Amino acid sequence: MKQVNVYLLTSQKGPGRRDGNWCFIIESMLRAKDGEKPVTLTYFGQAPGMGANEAELTAAVMAFRRIHKESDIVIFTRSKWFFQALSVWLPEWGQNGWQTKKKEPVKHADKWKELDELMKYHNVRAVCGKQHKYLEYMIREIDRTVHSYE
Repeated sequence: MKQVNVYLLTSQKGPGRRDGNWCFIIESMLRAKDGEKPVTLTYFGQAPGMGANEAELTAAVMAFRRIHKESDIVIFTRSKWFFQALSVWLPEWGQNGWQTKKKEPVKHADKWKELDELMKYHNVRAVCGKQHKYLEYMIREIDRTVHSYE
C-alpha cells in the first residue's frame, strides 16, 4: 500500500466557537527516474463559527475526501482531543450508536460518520503533537490567511 501523510492544523485555540481557519497537507511519494520525491496537496479552508475540535475534524474529512487509493495513512495533529477521538473514541461511538459513554449524542456525528466511512479503505494511525517539516509553513500561512480576511 502507498504511504500517505496527512498534516492538520487549525487557527482556533481553546473552547468556544469563533471564526477561524483550518488547513491540511497531504504528502505522498512519487517515483521518479532519480528516486522517490514527495508530492503534496495543500488546502486552506475557513471555519466560520466553529470550535477548534470541529475545525480539526472538518480538515480531516476534507483531506480524506481527496485520498482515493487504498493507503497506509499517518495523521499528524497538534490536537490532543482529536488524537484521542480518532484513536479511542471513534470505534466506541460507532458501536454505541453514535452516543458517548454518558449516553449523549456525539457532537458533529455526521462528520465523524463520514470520516469513519472514508477511513475504512485505509490503514490509519495518528500522531499527536510531533514537530514535522511542514509545521512552520502551516502556522505562517494559516496566520497570513486569518489576517487576509480581516
